[in-house]
Amino acid sequence: MDGSIKGLYLFPAKTHGQGKWILRFTSPETGKRRDMGLGSYPTFSVKRAREIAF
Repeated sequence: MDGSIKGLYLFPAKTHGQGKWILRFTSPETGKRRDMGLGSYPTFSVKRAREIAF
């Protein structure tokens, strides 16, 4: 969990130093929990992931 954006997580990959950014949120239309992929780390920095999530 990132801490600055609620629901922003970095899920680590099996390869050392890599992972994927996921935004977990509740859909305003259905009320169900959803996960949205925001990109891979380190291609997307934490700063860029925050910008996309916001």
